[in-house]
Amino acid sequence: MRTPPFKAFWTRTTAAILFAAIAVSGAAGLFSRPATAYTPIVKNVKPLPLMQESEGRQIFEKNCAQCHGKLADGRDGIGPPLVHHYYRRGHHANIAFYMAAERGVQAHHWPFGDMPTQPQVSPNEMTLVINYLRELQNHNGIY
Repeated sequence: MRTPPFKAFWTRTTAAILFAAIAVSGAAGLFSRPATAYTPIVKNVKPLPLMQESEGRQIFEKNCAQCHGKLADGRDGIGPPLVHHYYRRGHHANIAFYMAAERGVQAHHWPFGDMPTQPQVSPNEMTLVINYLRELQNHNGIY
């Protein structure tokens, strides 16, 4: 038995709308995950003691943690850890962090793709972020 044209249109349209709704809701879920729901790349990063909490940490959490992890421990499949020997002072000087925020970074150590520029973070804010990262690295034995 043949399906009437109106019913066939209704079925195709309903299926297309449902598919689009599922796709959009799935995509929204990818982009709205809380920053704490991730698999870190570097395990067991020790946070700084509360007395060492800083404005740099707050700036980092607002602008960087989404990709680099709340403790700069990386996010598997998203962004590299900054509490890692690749980013120690002897390998990436502080200027590398300033340049990364200003110019972005072409992927070279990790398979996450290029890092976009971060124009919302001022050089003064980057100084605070770098100080926070260096303290966090030192606290985790990375010099």
